[in-house]
Amino acid sequence: MSKSPLQIVNEKYGSKEKLVEELAGLVEKTAEEEKADVVKRLGGVSNSKLLRLRERMNRFAEFKSQKSAVIDSVVNNAGRSKDAGFKAKVSRLTVGALLDIADRDEKAQKREKAKKFKTTKKAS
Repeated sequence: MSKSPLQIVNEKYGSKEKLVEELAGLVEKTAEEEKADVVKRLGGVSNSKLLRLRERMNRFAEFKSQKSAVIDSVVNNAGRSKDAGFKAKVSRLTVGALLDIADRDEKAQKREKAKKFKTTKKAS
């Protein structure tokens, strides 16, 4: 039987409060929002959403925690690296939306590689 989100949070982070404190330093905040406000806001979020947010922050760290790196990845995967308008449009998206697009593009590339491999294998 799989573990509940509460069990996972307690096992990995010790408590929900510790996970919230960790995430408060990582998430984007508005100019007028302070860390205490973010902690309060995240404190009311469910454990499963906090775990998903932590996974997303780990994925963002793969891009060296820079939005520009994620944007470049999305633009290059789309094959539109010279299209300034597309890059400007993509740069207005949130980090989460950009990561979703990057994940989708990577999965599509893997499927294409597998498909090419199967067709070359059948031809042999």
